[in-house]
Amino acid sequence: MKSDLLSKSSFIRGLQCHKSLYLHKYRPELRDETTKEKQKLFETGHEIGILARGLFPGGVEVPFEGLAITEQIEHTKTLLRQGKEILYEPAFQYNNVFVKVDILYKSTDGWEIYEVKGSTSVKDVYINDVAVQYYVLAGLGLTISKAYVVHINRYYVRHGGIEITEYFKKVDVTSSTRDKQSYVNQEIARQKIVLAGNMPVTDIGSYCDNPYECDFKGHCWSHVTENSVFELRGNKAKKFSFYRAARVATQNPPPVAT
Repeated sequence: MKSDLLSKSSFIRGLQCHKSLYLHKYRPELRDETTKEKQKLFETGHEIGILARGLFPGGVEVPFEGLAITEQIEHTKTLLRQGKEILYEPAFQYNNVFVKVDILYKSTDGWEIYEVKGSTSVKDVYINDVAVQYYVLAGLGLTISKAYVVHINRYYVRHGGIEITEYFKKVDVTSSTRDKQSYVNQEIARQKIVLAGNMPVTDIGSYCDNPYECDFKGHCWSHVTENSVFELRGNKAKKFSFYRAARVATQNPPPVAT
């Protein structure tokens, strides 16, 4: 049964590739096996997210494990009614888009969104991540005064215990987040159309690894043989140009001379 429900992670996936979004939703059995390295990255990211809560101690968590989406949303509503001002992983849904916010903090001017990342800089994809959260919360009527990406401070030097306020760096991305709201709205509409239709016909490309390595790469690249152009050293963009030229030549062979 088809559904146009989007999560924060599936929205980001769809920005990278609509076919990947469709496979994730309807053909999960085609996903690559998760490597130990990727699993370790997931676990490290989770640990960093927990550690970042020290920037705003005393908050209340909305757990993911053991609770359905509807239960997480209702639990969040209850905490808001109770006047809680620091929430970890609160859950919201608007226009059939579901998000969980790493840290939500109530300031005197409104709510502040904090998206925690294990990197040492702000990447474009992180802004999209925050922007879809902003879209959902603002759509529900919450006043969002600020939006931040929290990442590791590359210049931090540890002496003894970790100094949380020094270990992390908070980057204000409010302006760029607001600027993306029209784009987010349009892309959500496009992704819902994709999920309501047939699987997109999308050939492989540089987007298979950018900004993340797609976990359906094994399926989509199954036609690429050993000793292909992708094993050559050099510019990856040129490799895809060679690949596409070969595909055209194979599908539309030149006439045979007589």
